[in-house]
Amino acid sequence: MRKIALVALLAIPSLACELISSVDRSKIESPDGDAGGGGGGGASCGDGKIDPGEDCDDGANNGTTACGCAASCHFAAQGTACNDDNVCNGAEVCDGKGQCAAPGPLDCDDKKSDTMDFCVAAKGCGHLSFSQTDPTPVRGNPIGGTEYLDACPPGRVLVGFNAELGASFDKIQAVCGVVAISATAAVTIGASETPFPFRGTNANTAGSSMCPPNQFVVGFVGRAGALVDQLSLRCAPVTVATGDGGAYSAALGAITAQAPVGGTGGEPFADTDCPAGSVAVGAHIQAGGSVDGFGLLCGSPTVN
Repeated sequence: MRKIALVALLAIPSLACELISSVDRSKIESPDGDAGGGGGGGASCGDGKIDPGEDCDDGANNGTTACGCAASCHFAAQGTACNDDNVCNGAEVCDGKGQCAAPGPLDCDDKKSDTMDFCVAAKGCGHLSFSQTDPTPVRGNPIGGTEYLDACPPGRVLVGFNAELGASFDKIQAVCGVVAISATAAVTIGASETPFPFRGTNANTAGSSMCPPNQFVVGFVGRAGALVDQLSLRCAPVTVATGDGGAYSAALGAITAQAPVGGTGGEPFADTDCPAGSVAVGAHIQAGGSVDGFGLLCGSPTVN
């Protein structure tokens, strides 16, 4: 009996070894449920579920964004460069949590009072100014009354006029508008301003003429003799674009004439426009009791 028991005891370890060797190790699961061990970047990365050791798991979308979930199931490291397609909010970096973070708006102020600073998302800072060009001729009597050179303040352009009218213009007042450029490079004109008083002294019936929204005065046409009898403003939009080499450029759009204001006295005169590519930045007025003559002060839009 002792011999039989001893043989049985010796046989048990051998039997245990055979049982263990017969188990398919590939079927054994790790404690976190992943076959073969799991963890960040392991066999479970890419299954769309965030497992222990992973920051994230977007499945098939892993590795498709700069800051989002990478192929390793971890977010890009904080400080990694990224791009949100908006130059105007600074040089972006990943925040380490899957987001592309911007430091804040660029400082586009060039410290010049005669420029309009702006930022276009696709390019960056720009500065719009109006370089003085030749004025238009004065229609009517160019030497009658007192000369008034009513130039709009910096950042403003001429957008229309107010008037008092009888048989001819008795008074006229320049109306200026504030220029701005949006993040999509759209040139707009905001609030209207009247920085100058009426020129002329005779009181009569009120009238006015204004360009359509976001358009600039570029010329005028009408009737005149010894006095200014009728005016029709000619207006156009200004566009800003990025040309070859990435430089900004400005150009005028189509010109449209506005409804005439005034009477039918005097003689008609031809279209009187600022030099090609220029806009009105003020009015040249000759006036005493009535408005003797009218012309435009002009400037060429320049962007850099």
